[in-house]
Amino acid sequence: VNNDKNTLIKALYYFGDIHRENNDLEKARAALTECIALCRETDTSSYLSMSLTGLGVILYHQNQKEISQKIIDEGLQIAIKENNLWAQSYALRVKADNLYYDGNFPEAFSAYKQALEASRSIDDRISTGMELANLSLLANVLEDYPACGEYARAAHAVFQAIGNEYQQPFPLRMMAYAAMHERDLTHARTLCIESLKGNH
Repeated sequence: VNNDKNTLIKALYYFGDIHRENNDLEKARAALTECIALCRETDTSSYLSMSLTGLGVILYHQNQKEISQKIIDEGLQIAIKENNLWAQSYALRVKADNLYYDGNFPEAFSAYKQALEASRSIDDRISTGMELANLSLLANVLEDYPACGEYARAAHAVFQAIGNEYQQPFPLRMMAYAAMHERDLTHARTLCIESLKGNH
C-alpha cells in the first residue's frame, strides 16, 4: 500500500507541475492539494515541502497572496528541518520571485541570495545561473551597478559552462547596463549587440 501511495504522491506532484506549465491553475491546485494531503498522511516530507511551494505559486497567481506566503513559508520550514537543500532552494526562489513581483526589492534580493547559497551547495547550476541573473537585475533596480555587473558576469559564465544559449542574452544585457554606469560606452554597445544577437 505504501509503495502505491508513494507512486501516487509523485504522480500528483508532477501532474501539478504539468498543469501549472500549461496554465491550468485549477487542475494544478487540485493535484497538489491531493498530493499534500497524501504526504501528510504518509509523512512524506520531501514531496510535502515541494508540493506546498508549488501550491504557493498557484495561489499567488490566483491573487491569494497572504495564504500563498504562509504555505511557501511552511514548505521552507519543512525543507530546513529535513535539511533538504533542493526543496529549500525551490522555496526560497519562489519566495524571492513573489517579493520581486510585489516590488519588495531589498527583501527579494536577500531571498535570492539565500536561494543561491542552497543551489550552489547542491551544484544545481541552472538554478544558480537563474538566481545570479535575478540578483543582477535587482542590484540594477537598487542602483548597485558594480554588483549588477558582477552577478551578471557570474550568471553568464554559468550559462556558458552548461551550454544554455537561451539564458545568455539577459546577463549580457545586464552587463551592458553596468558598463554604461561605469561610462564604458564602447563595451556597453558591444554587449548590447551580443545580447540582441543571442535573442534571435
